[in-house]
Amino acid sequence: MKKSMKKVLAYALGVILAMGIGLSYAYAVGANDSNAFVTWTEWNEKVAQLETSLTNISKTVKDSTLDFMMNSPRIQANLVEGFEDTGGIDAYGYPIGSSYRSGTMSGAWNRYGVYNYIYLRDQWDGTQSFRTYEYYSADTNDTEFPVRMRYALRSDEDPNIYLIFSIYSLSGGGNGTSHFRMWTVGYVDISKRQQNYSASKTVSVTLSLDEWWPGYGSSAPPAMGNTTADLYCSNVGYFFVNSILPYSNNNSATYGNYGTTISGGTASRAVDTTNKTLTYKFNYPAGACVMKQFTSGSSWVVCVLPIDMKGRKYGGPGDLISVSATANDSAGFIAKVYSPQKGCLALKSYMNGEIPIFNE
Repeated sequence: MKKSMKKVLAYALGVILAMGIGLSYAYAVGANDSNAFVTWTEWNEKVAQLETSLTNISKTVKDSTLDFMMNSPRIQANLVEGFEDTGGIDAYGYPIGSSYRSGTMSGAWNRYGVYNYIYLRDQWDGTQSFRTYEYYSADTNDTEFPVRMRYALRSDEDPNIYLIFSIYSLSGGGNGTSHFRMWTVGYVDISKRQQNYSASKTVSVTLSLDEWWPGYGSSAPPAMGNTTADLYCSNVGYFFVNSILPYSNNNSATYGNYGTTISGGTASRAVDTTNKTLTYKFNYPAGACVMKQFTSGSSWVVCVLPIDMKGRKYGGPGDLISVSATANDSAGFIAKVYSPQKGCLALKSYMNGEIPIFNE
């Protein structure tokens, strides 16, 4: 027992000495005889074990996602780089499928949690919090889909005008890799506190296909002529709804008052592909600042996503900005800031919530 205690103390002393304190360890390690605290053979074996352990730890940190878990206090739940808890699985068990709730509360898929009803919200201090999607609590006419991702793009026409994309539903493959079936696209002018949507406006953005590509397939997206099909527009009061939209046009205040026309005008959009570029062009009628596209037919949205999301992250349901049409309303102030949580420049107006800008 006495000899064992001597060895334990010697090992502890050896570790302290090995950390660079600078004391001599000659007295702790003796010759290969029974009077020494630790023999040279024992000492070298223990050093070799320590070196192996340190090597394994270093390899684990570098070769796995453990570094994401260790380098900050934030909860990390990324399944795909750039995404953070944007869908989980669908009813068939496919990963990264759309979360949704059936319109009929008594439906089998609403009786147990086969979908991901929880998401992570980035907070101003670098931490994250859990939130739940705000599904409607009674039967609805349509299936409800939560927003999967949000991001902003600077417009071609004005560096102060940004298009804000909110993607709600993908369709086609069980793994959620096909085209967008439902999204909203709104625009804001960050140079103004009071947004003015009294006149019709065309806002476009051009993206390089070397940096952006469809979320499915190996073919470049086709051009699509100007169309009003499956488009519904709304005003500033419904720029952001409760992070949930029905899988159809719906004019109820619960979801936002999206109609086919507004102020006598109709929304339209076009997609142009030329010389490895893609241009979205959105035509907003007077009084409208956001349009929704829902489609179950052939007029699906041409979707492209950033190819390189390293170090960046999409916005989620908790990432909102305040859009105001009231003169000198401080709540309408939208700032462009660098977001360490999103890894890029972002639009911000609330303490919590930042919408990443992906083309600056």
